[in-house]
Amino acid sequence: MKKFRLLYAFCTLLISTMLSGCITIAVETDAEEHITQILETAEKPEAPSQDDKSKEPLLPKLELTVTKIILEENITEEINREIEEYFLHPAPQFDTPKQFPETTTPSHKISREIYSDGIKKEKSLMAFFTAHCPHQNRFRARRIARLYIEECAAEGINSDIAFVQMCHETNFLRFGNLVKKEWNNFCGLGAINAEQPGLKFKTMRDGVRAHVQHLHAYATTEDITLKNELIDPRYKYVRPRGKATTIEGLAGTWAADRAYSEKLEKYLCELEGL
Repeated sequence: MKKFRLLYAFCTLLISTMLSGCITIAVETDAEEHITQILETAEKPEAPSQDDKSKEPLLPKLELTVTKIILEENITEEINREIEEYFLHPAPQFDTPKQFPETTTPSHKISREIYSDGIKKEKSLMAFFTAHCPHQNRFRARRIARLYIEECAAEGINSDIAFVQMCHETNFLRFGNLVKKEWNNFCGLGAINAEQPGLKFKTMRDGVRAHVQHLHAYATTEDITLKNELIDPRYKYVRPRGKATTIEGLAGTWAADRAYSEKLEKYLCELEGL
């Protein structure tokens, strides 16, 4: 896998007045996890101690605003767009997870058919994710949401269902069970026990594609073939093909949990209200 360098250079700090300022950030990377870790650390400054609060500041407080991003020419347009979106149009933040009402009146009905079109855009998927996990890596989550929309569109799989299933399987990218975060396994694929903790994928796109392809095996019959190259090593083990055309069919098949589909249904109802 191609290695990418991470270089953060907070290279210029221009102070136009004593009350305001701007900062120009130069970024050369597409290692999005490292970007976000540094940025989110910067976003959460330590609270001043009582002693510090009692002291008068030597200089007026500056409000720093990111107004421009300088990117190296060899960075892809996709990465440029994602970095700019992260800095200049961040996802909404919540101090605590948003409390959804018991029942919501959906503005748009999401199909429960797995082999169908998803209707939610990246912004809605991110709002759903952030409401449940406000302090998670937002740059990584946004990238994954975009990948689900793209990969599901290629195979005709409902991206809304795939995304909420990913959120359920990974505990909103917290992981913590058999599967490790760095494996890019977003659906617990191949995770059985300590001896078989799950499959590993080189990239986030590969992990998302494998998940989408596995759903494809569950939701379609033999005559409906994959559009992309098969990378899900367990695709061939889904027998019979098409045994779970809706989320209800995933309970007791994809997962032993008989309430599995009810949990996905709850998330889809929440997503419908966004």
